[in-house]
Amino acid sequence: MMLLLASCSSDDSFVDFTKDDEEPMEEYSFCTDSSNFETDRTLTISDLAGEYTQTRELVCGVSGCQEAPFVNVQFAGIHPTFSLTENGAISNPNGVFEDYETWSIVSPNHDEGPHSLQLIDVDGTEDTYQMAILEAGPCRLRVQNNQGWIEYVRLEKL
Repeated sequence: MMLLLASCSSDDSFVDFTKDDEEPMEEYSFCTDSSNFETDRTLTISDLAGEYTQTRELVCGVSGCQEAPFVNVQFAGIHPTFSLTENGAISNPNGVFEDYETWSIVSPNHDEGPHSLQLIDVDGTEDTYQMAILEAGPCRLRVQNNQGWIEYVRLEKL
């Protein structure tokens, strides 16, 4: 146990840590619809456009996938990890999205295999990167990357 005591000889050393000039940050809640889109449905950009935060990740190592996914605990006051806009832009990218500026959906050829999320780096040396969409729904997006899969939940502004 640690006890911290502080004393001041006068009121002159009082510090106000509040900042009135800052704009209030927007608050978000987690989208809660757990349904998935039908697997034979053709996904569109409007199906996936929104603000997301990462919720779970399964990391596969050299010896294979771990038994249970690594779970990220989400706290109140969460903000988006990234945003997919309807015009195909990626806003405030983070994680696997951080090197890319735009995105699109690639439909499977002849209805074989899953849809893919294509990330496009306009200025960099790596032009595109595709991740298979394992699950998608009104509130959830699970994509497969080189290490396993990552699941994101859509956020709703309060």
